[in-house]
Amino acid sequence: MSSRAVIWNMGKEMGDRLQWAARRIAKLPVREDRPWRDPEARRDPLRILLAEMMLIRTKSRQAARIYREIAALPNEALRDAERMRGLLAGLGLRHRAEGILAALRHLEERGYRVPDDPEALRRIPYVGRYIASAVLCFAFGKPIPPVDSNIIRFTARFFGLPAPHPSHPPREHLELWTRACRLPTIRRDPPGFFARLLDFTIDICAPRPRCGICPLRRRCPYPKKSPLKKERRMASAKRRAGSGGKASPI
Repeated sequence: MSSRAVIWNMGKEMGDRLQWAARRIAKLPVREDRPWRDPEARRDPLRILLAEMMLIRTKSRQAARIYREIAALPNEALRDAERMRGLLAGLGLRHRAEGILAALRHLEERGYRVPDDPEALRRIPYVGRYIASAVLCFAFGKPIPPVDSNIIRFTARFFGLPAPHPSHPPREHLELWTRACRLPTIRRDPPGFFARLLDFTIDICAPRPRCGICPLRRRCPYPKKSPLKKERRMASAKRRAGSGGKASPI
């Protein structure tokens, strides 16, 4: 489908903003310090699946250290539950280690072959909507959007869509990115685009955004109405009022 048709289907203003943003995000560099992005890992759906399970509620730096240790193991070693528990303990959240072990037992029965079908992926223990979407996108190159809490935050700010529960994307967010995958900018390289978008939402459009260096700031409404900026201005005014017009030290 052409870019014009996608824009027509989702409303001209929204579609135009999406296409404009997608073009700029697609030009951003990809962070290569993520070990699950090296060429060997990208060819191995099992490694991508393990990485995505490790990254849930965990910083990438912490997950990367443990991922490297596990990725270096042969598949036979993944059957050693005690050894795996010891490695996964560094992630915290004991239930996650047990979830990953359950997923590995499920895959062991299938020769550690990760399916490229959404329903089959969701039957793997500990694999929910996001992990399934991320595996389909990053491991199999499918135009399926891996919408996580970081992308939800960006979508709410840039497109003005509601996001009452950041960890559970509203239907409007999923629909927007699903339609966006039809754009040639995204469709020609879904893994590359969404890797760049995730990096952007972590490094720039973060919980405390770096709006001054954002490549989308020209058309983003968030800096103009940010409650955080308003609170900072009010706090600054109070400090000045309480110190004779001079900002008090913090």
